[in-house]
Amino acid sequence: MSNARIKAFTIMEVTISMLITGILIVMTYTVYNIVVKTYHGYNDKQANSAVLLRIDELLRDDFRRAEKIFTNQNHIIMQRGETQVDYNIESNYIVRSTEIVDSFKVNTIDVIKSFEGDLANQDAGPQVIDELQLNVLYDNKTFPYHYRKQYSATNLIKITQ
Repeated sequence: MSNARIKAFTIMEVTISMLITGILIVMTYTVYNIVVKTYHGYNDKQANSAVLLRIDELLRDDFRRAEKIFTNQNHIIMQRGETQVDYNIESNYIVRSTEIVDSFKVNTIDVIKSFEGDLANQDAGPQVIDELQLNVLYDNKTFPYHYRKQYSATNLIKITQ
């Protein structure tokens, strides 16, 4: 037998390299979890912001196009020719109904409906309105929405008849 030594790592060297590799794996996994949580938080915020922007866009467009806007309890109904757009505004959601139904999970507060400065009476049945103000509560912040319809003289005559 030969007494030649074989070049190899000692048990101590292998143990230290495994320890360093384990530390690097734990650090990588921790950083990965932080990045994933941040990404999901960002996506959730963007999705909720998109909902707020979409409600504003739809209400603004429907107010602008409507020939007549009236309220009946929690509903705001906008007539455009033969088409009706119905918004059901509740404290924790808004539902927009036309041919397609859209629902938005938002908290609404302070819904104010008026016509020429006079507040609409909730219990009086259908009433024409030209202004809608509502506040949406999101992420402990209040976002005010305000819409005003400028009726043409022809539409005002039709409404009052």
